[in-house]
Amino acid sequence: QRAVMAGEETVGVTTMKMAKGMDTGDMYLKAEMPLTLEDNFETVHDGLAKMGADLLVHTLRGLEAGTLKAHPQDEAKATHAAKIEKADCHLDLTRSARELDPYIRGLSPIPLAFVRRADGKMLKILRAVPVEGKGVPGEVLRLDDRADGGITVACGEGALLLREILPEGKGRMSAADYVRGRQIQIGEVFS
Repeated sequence: QRAVMAGEETVGVTTMKMAKGMDTGDMYLKAEMPLTLEDNFETVHDGLAKMGADLLVHTLRGLEAGTLKAHPQDEAKATHAAKIEKADCHLDLTRSARELDPYIRGLSPIPLAFVRRADGKMLKILRAVPVEGKGVPGEVLRLDDRADGGITVACGEGALLLREILPEGKGRMSAADYVRGRQIQIGEVFS
């Protein structure tokens, strides 16, 4: 999740020899997967799970045949991904739409990025895309109830077109459906 949220270009899996520290053992094999602008936590999770299973089979075969040797990790390249807390999920709409896009994808479908409506209710975001737009960060700029529409919200730079959402106390829905069935106004400011 943190890799997607940070806008990394690739993610990967490794097989390694267990050691006392966390992720400190020597590595056997590794595989990488490029990230696209369509990837979210779910697609990356599922892709890495399949990749990891395949890599494990190759590792076990190599160990059984005696053809595989472990290599030390480069500790200078090691990073730590902090646990995702609820505060991490609250979107800072003063940031640019381009920065927020991977952040939203990294938190989707769980635990989900969110904003608060003017009435204080939480609005979780499953899918959004950066678009052109200018206004006060968090300001609802456009409402479009067409199938490919949604809610356009101003960011620090650019705007986000919210396409799929989870309103507080409701099920997930398209933002266009929400526009058709809820009381939301252009000019409302999300926090």
